[in-house]
Amino acid sequence: MLSPFFQGVQPQWIDPIGRIVFDVGVNVGLPVISWHSFRHTHATLLGEVGESLRTAQAILGHSDLKTTLNIYTHAIPESQKRAVQKVADLVFPTVPEFSADTESGRAN
Repeated sequence: MLSPFFQGVQPQWIDPIGRIVFDVGVNVGLPVISWHSFRHTHATLLGEVGESLRTAQAILGHSDLKTTLNIYTHAIPESQKRAVQKVADLVFPTVPEFSADTESGRAN
């Protein structure tokens, strides 16, 4: 299945590696993404694993850190939830966590 960008269009490949990645992705049912999307993903995941923005900047070859920060790195919803929980644990260390069981009155 092709992304809507490629519907009815046969992509023209300049580099053979891009063609291989495209074919493999289509064959295993992955969404079609570009090399440029890989760059965004790489930058975001570098931050997720704790690498500095400077490291991501160097790997991506950006001369300006703002480009890396404002364009290439993206917030991951699960990371945002973890960050909020960490702050809540610091601010409210004795408040019990709520779950579906707690809300339905089944907690002990």
